[in-house]
Amino acid sequence: MNFPIMRHYFSTNNYLMGMRKIETEFGCYNIYDIERSICDMLRLESDIEIGIVDKIKINEN
Repeated sequence: MNFPIMRHYFSTNNYLMGMRKIETEFGCYNIYDIERSICDMLRLESDIEIGIVDKIKINEN
């Protein structure tokens, strides 16, 4: 794959917000809940495809 890698910085409080641990048969993983994921996408909307942001905004109502 050939795509740009961008580093984003978060404070500790923001980094931990919305984080959950999930256990699977393959191990334990840290994941972000759907609300956190959507907030991150909207916050970084200039970096993602506009069509994706528009679909999220339609579905949030």
